[in-house]
Amino acid sequence: MRPARLRGHDDGRVRFSAGVGPEQGGRSSHVQRPGTRPRMLRLTARYADAWNTAWYSDPDKRLTQQLADMRDALDAEGREPATLRRTVGFDCALTEPDALARRLDAYDELGIDDVIIGFEPITREKLDLVAAATALRNG
Repeated sequence: MRPARLRGHDDGRVRFSAGVGPEQGGRSSHVQRPGTRPRMLRLTARYADAWNTAWYSDPDKRLTQQLADMRDALDAEGREPATLRRTVGFDCALTEPDALARRLDAYDELGIDDVIIGFEPITREKLDLVAAATALRNG
């Protein structure tokens, strides 16, 4: 797992971002495009380095459909799916490290490269929760 990062937002929220999949090398540009409509998916498949979708709890049918739609767009562009990083944001109300570790595992199993974990408010205890879940996943 890659090192975790904290990201601030203009509205004062802080998002915790951590990689869930293996580190990927490759493209040198950093173009990320969110979006789930057909036109945006096509543009993402053609030009982007990464694609983000959000806000979920557990992975659900909506997410699996969006991932399938992105795979279809990549196929239509003749692009290898492994060349596009997939990121997912989710709001976290979990309080147990094992529950968070299971959720991160579920995203990893779907091929998600990075997650953005939203906490409101951000506290030391929430960061400790992520650290403990990460330790569980790393065995």
